[in-house]
Amino acid sequence: MHLNHAPIPTRDNTSGLILAGGRGQRFNNQDKGLIPFQGSTLAEHAISRLAPQVNTVLISANRHLGDYQKLGARCVQDVFSDYPGPLAGIHAALKNLDKQWLASVACDTPCFPTDYVERLSAALSQSDSLVAVAKSNNRLQNVFMLVHKTLFNSLDEFITRGERKAQIWLKQHNPVIVDFNDTPYTFYNINTPEDLIQIEKLQCNE
Repeated sequence: MHLNHAPIPTRDNTSGLILAGGRGQRFNNQDKGLIPFQGSTLAEHAISRLAPQVNTVLISANRHLGDYQKLGARCVQDVFSDYPGPLAGIHAALKNLDKQWLASVACDTPCFPTDYVERLSAALSQSDSLVAVAKSNNRLQNVFMLVHKTLFNSLDEFITRGERKAQIWLKQHNPVIVDFNDTPYTFYNINTPEDLIQIEKLQCNE
């Protein structure tokens, strides 16, 4: 049992979430999850890395739902209509969650670790916190978190008040911070077409 009387996070009681619900404003307003990447799409690539780490996979998407549903993952849409950011995707997933824990990743960060969930879970199992967040190169990776479903109400109130910054919400819950200084590009994300060209040259699994 977790120190906060919640079940210890395991693969069986954890769902994964791929955040693909943004506007892609710096990427010519394209739906980034559907952008071609190394022979598939960014969303498919994320599924292939995350699915072995969790029990089920959800996708946060607000456009092209039919395309995402074909990938075999359950889609969740933002409750809020004004694209409030990645926290809204986490909020929608927690609202619909049938597991105890949710591990989120961004679809535009294709080199996230293949033991990402395991490492966050191990850190949480030694803590009384209900949320862990990744850190890399001295920066919090705010949307890369493992969070217990009981924090839904807190997140709902936070976004409803008009708040948007994940780091502010995380600080309210004394997160466990887990260092991932694997490679300089572990959490390198794709914001522009130029970024895509750069990161496609990387072999994430090496």
